[in-house]
Amino acid sequence: MFVELQSVVMNLLFYVLALIVAVSLNAAETKTDEPEQRRILIEYNPECNATIIPQCNNTTDALNLVHVTASGSKDELHYLWSTVGAPTLLIARTPLNAELTVNWTGFISGEPRSVSLTPYIVAGAIAITNLYEFNSTNKTTVRIENSDAVRRIPLEALHWDRVHHLHEARFNTSSGLNADLLGDIGFVGLVVEAFGSRKRDPDVPHLLHSRNSSQFDIIVQNVSTRYDYPRIAVELVFTGSAISDYDTTTSGYESSKSGYESARSGSKSTDSTDPLPSYSNPRSIDDEYTPGIFRTATIRTQDHIYYRWKPVSYLHPHRSLQTSTDAHVPETGPKRTDNIPSGLTTSFAWREASLHSSVNVSHGRDDDGFYKGYLVWTVVMGYGEPLEDSLSIYILLIAGLGIGIPVVIIIVGGIYAKCVASRRRDEQLKVLVEESVDSRTNPDVN
Repeated sequence: MFVELQSVVMNLLFYVLALIVAVSLNAAETKTDEPEQRRILIEYNPECNATIIPQCNNTTDALNLVHVTASGSKDELHYLWSTVGAPTLLIARTPLNAELTVNWTGFISGEPRSVSLTPYIVAGAIAITNLYEFNSTNKTTVRIENSDAVRRIPLEALHWDRVHHLHEARFNTSSGLNADLLGDIGFVGLVVEAFGSRKRDPDVPHLLHSRNSSQFDIIVQNVSTRYDYPRIAVELVFTGSAISDYDTTTSGYESSKSGYESARSGSKSTDSTDPLPSYSNPRSIDDEYTPGIFRTATIRTQDHIYYRWKPVSYLHPHRSLQTSTDAHVPETGPKRTDNIPSGLTTSFAWREASLHSSVNVSHGRDDDGFYKGYLVWTVVMGYGEPLEDSLSIYILLIAGLGIGIPVVIIIVGGIYAKCVASRRRDEQLKVLVEESVDSRTNPDVN
């Protein structure tokens, strides 16, 4: 019987493990099921004629406009990254073969509609308008709104070097030209990259990208400070459509265009109920890719453009849990602003009436030691629905084995106990039968 039981146990264990592996592989296959890749093309300072505008070829105090086209079979995503005026990152979804036109003289002078992308279906932008150094009052303040002293550093006033490494575009402030705002060796940098397929960033917080997204890092290094307990905050300004029934489908270009004309003629209202971007920061049970961080913050506009990050930043180039600090956003999320950033936000030819909203992101935690000369924060910007983190195949297998093996042990233990009890009952019954037979055949024994 025990040989048979062992065979049953081994077969049961095999089937359970096979089921766990099959479920895990199916989950992994489902997660990687994504549409075709986009083809990435990059150009720098398109249409900028150095004979007319010598600054086009400057290596320091440069004009920077990077244009990335991510082409699919049915549409394109265009990314414009610029440090003319306030550093701005713009994303637009267009039909195939949309055309970018730049009037550089107008762009430099802040002329509206001097940068155009025609036609486009939907567009949105994020401008990094200000850095703030704020004092951590009583060494415990981690949000700029609670500080007793704040210094503003307007990024539109900074001078920038020529962009290097266009595939992973690096925008760096010019050394020696920003001492009045950043200090003698102060440095602000942006590292921006667009993606044509699903990918996870190799650096923590290991953000997940789709074929419809880009990522940027904001780096604040060796900036001079005025306060005893300094922390850093970043002001972001979002720009999108102010028309509440905006159509973002591929076929919706004409209807969106006509909606704008209706709004201009007065038959469509864009009043104080204009939809602001939504903000969410839900908790999850998964910190596989960012240990110790169980939340993912997301700002979404009605144009289906999103900005996503983990609420964490890092105070050292070597990113780890030990060098991390928190990134705080007010629970109310972005608020409407009438302060339109200079640069690409002002100069872009928006088709619809635009809505501008802003938010301050404060960086700090009680035990982080304050800003000591380095801060880096990472954000993903994209179109459509952001990809959600899910458990990897390894975690699924470990979890499955962790659950499956105890279940098998319980089942096998139950079967074994039942078999042992049944065998004892059989033996007891056999003894009773034998005693009964003996008493009948030998009545005089007792």
